Amino acid sequence: MLKKSVIAVAMSGGVDSSVAALLVKKQAKTAFGLFMRLGNPNENEAERAARAVCRRLSMELRVVNLADQFAAKVKKYYLDSYEQGVTPNPCAICNRLVKFGDLLRRALAAGADYLATGHYVRRREKKEGAGRASVFELWSAADQSKDQSYFLWGLTPAQIRPVLFPLGDLRKTLVRRLAKRAGLPSLEKESHDACFLSQSAGHQSFLRSSLRLRPGPIIAPDSKIIGQHEGLPLYTIGQRQGIAVGGAGPYYVYGKDRAANALLVAGPDRPDLFRKKSFIVGFVNWIKGARPRLPLSARIVFRYRHPGAQGLLKAVSGPGPDKKIIIELTVAQKAITPGQSAVFYRGRQLVGGGIILEND
Repeated sequence: MLKKSVIAVAMSGGVDSSVAALLVKKQAKTAFGLFMRLGNPNENEAERAARAVCRRLSMELRVVNLADQFAAKVKKYYLDSYEQGVTPNPCAICNRLVKFGDLLRRALAAGADYLATGHYVRRREKKEGAGRASVFELWSAADQSKDQSYFLWGLTPAQIRPVLFPLGDLRKTLVRRLAKRAGLPSLEKESHDACFLSQSAGHQSFLRSSLRLRPGPIIAPDSKIIGQHEGLPLYTIGQRQGIAVGGAGPYYVYGKDRAANALLVAGPDRPDLFRKKSFIVGFVNWIKGARPRLPLSARIVFRYRHPGAQGLLKAVSGPGPDKKIIIELTVAQKAITPGQSAVFYRGRQLVGGGIILEND
């Protein structure tokens, strides 16, 4: 089927998208690269690398300027979330709204049948009965150490149908060998933070320059003020570094009192303050579109590369864009952080996910 298809490849200049392009070029009738300009640091270097790969593969590279969309949908979300006292997952939002939103639409409008990316995740087509349309599923990657399904919980069936993930069944070591064998140039460094953050300055510097921070008290479990924080957006649940208190320690963040502009901390002798057994998730999306029958037993992953915890998904509200579920874990877990993604798996199949709203 792909031999008759026109496939666009999202190019970043890195080894993963480069090998995705290599694999697609061998299968497609026609393939071309798409490079997103998002207004990020080091973007010129990344574009040069993507162009060099496309020259090597005799592929056209088209540049798509999505800087305004990225700023409005991802950067704003990131800063608004921190101002509201929660810790966002900007990559999940970018995937849903920009990469598999704006970029996918541009690819299809340009005549592509599919958009391929360098994500480590598997897409499977499943027939659910004679005469019925195919259902597309997402499964974690063969290389679990590189699996990126956690960031794709927000994709809809309409987004999954026209996308391809050529690296889903490959290990990273093989991807690097394929790149070397093909003589593909690529960026040496891999990003491990939000792409719009400067590698030299980073997250804290970005928040300090973008938000109006208000210092306030650091409060221990006995309600005593033991120090002063520099602004609530600079701290997240479970954080130890940067908590300015004197005397005994260590102290870890277990909560924020936004009304009092107070940072709540405790020592390791209070595990009850850090571990939660139930929490609410909003903005829930189901990969197959329809909500499965609840309650549903699932493995819940609530931070990237977390192995997951077994639990039960229960409905707490009806359908709608802000639909919520409550998660009841079998065993209480630490560092369940409002704003982060909670992603649901059955085995290695991605079922859905949402945003952690509150601990309860």
